[in-house]
Amino acid sequence: MFAIHGLPESIVSDNGTPFASQEFQDFVQRNGIKHIRSSPYQPSTNGLAERAVQTFKEGMKKVTEGSIETRMAKFLFTYRLTPHATTTIAPAEMLMGRRPRSLLDLTYPNINNRVQQKQQRQKQSHDKTAQVRNFNVGDSVYILSHNREAKWITGTLIKRTGPVSFVIELNDGRTVKRHQNQIRHKYDQYSDNKLPDISKIPDVPIPSVSNNQTDVEAVCDSNADSSDTNDNSKSVMKPSVAAPRPTRTRKPPNRYGDFVYN
Repeated sequence: MFAIHGLPESIVSDNGTPFASQEFQDFVQRNGIKHIRSSPYQPSTNGLAERAVQTFKEGMKKVTEGSIETRMAKFLFTYRLTPHATTTIAPAEMLMGRRPRSLLDLTYPNINNRVQQKQQRQKQSHDKTAQVRNFNVGDSVYILSHNREAKWITGTLIKRTGPVSFVIELNDGRTVKRHQNQIRHKYDQYSDNKLPDISKIPDVPIPSVSNNQTDVEAVCDSNADSSDTNDNSKSVMKPSVAAPRPTRTRKPPNRYGDFVYN
């Protein structure tokens, strides 16, 4: 008891042999405790202790299940959670500054626990469709602009002000604060005002032509040259004219037979 709660200022006891011994007197003197003994054959002098003994005996009679240790633990647990008649506060709550949890809490659920459960369910539903965005200080990002010049402008992330809030430095030196939903990573392939290096583009090989195909093309070219020579010597060929598309014969229906068409 002393190891948990510390040394008391005073102890009230009866005149029993354990409390009247010299060893007990030496103990209270060494630890600075004032020992008060009640009057002989007058239990009312130590009324608090006598009343506690009476309450314990009555409570143990009502607890009938289990061993003596289990019955004692159940009684002390119930007694320490019961509000006192004078203070209207449970002894355990006065000692520890909080109310220990018991089976009664299942009958009357805690509002704080209910709110936490609802918030956890909302978070799980949100995380199913939410897109995770991780930003670090020094990242080049696009931020949502609120002016009419451009919808997205570039900047550098310089500070984290919260779990989802950041401070961004723009290219013109201004600093703005944005939520992570208003920030996008900048995945530019080339930096600003810099063109790609053409020398790094790989050469595309030209497909090779087979010997047979070359011979055929040479024969075709020679035949064309000979035919052109012969035609030029005889007459000039006229360009061919594409034939017109055929047309169908249109016949008026019989119901229009009374009318004359020009």
